[in-house]
Amino acid sequence: MSRGGIKSKIVESGAVALGGNEFETSSIIVAPNSIVKKGTVLKRDGDRFASITDIESETPVAVNPFDIQNNGSSAADMSFRAIISGPVRASFLEINGVKTTAAENDKIRGSATIIPIKETDISHIR
Repeated sequence: MSRGGIKSKIVESGAVALGGNEFETSSIIVAPNSIVKKGTVLKRDGDRFASITDIESETPVAVNPFDIQNNGSSAADMSFRAIISGPVRASFLEINGVKTTAAENDKIRGSATIIPIKETDISHIR
């Protein structure tokens, strides 16, 4: 894009966490030949985490910081470190593979210590 000779370029970051985050080592069951994408909003499932499928009936408590891939032919219980607190990029958050809405981000903020922040507001977090 160019405005009056000024060129702009969008620089994307692959990081979900924005710093000052707290993590919890746990596990998640990953279906065969699939990926739990970074930014997936998580709930508690006993002693492990699971992906939220319905934010209206499930309580968000964490966010997956990196893709977790299972190339195997059967489900696998995979270890990872979930983000349980701190600021995260709102644009990465997903529920059922769909980006979260502002209302869903408000629910995440209200029930977890996760703080979804829009990229346009990142300069205001420190």
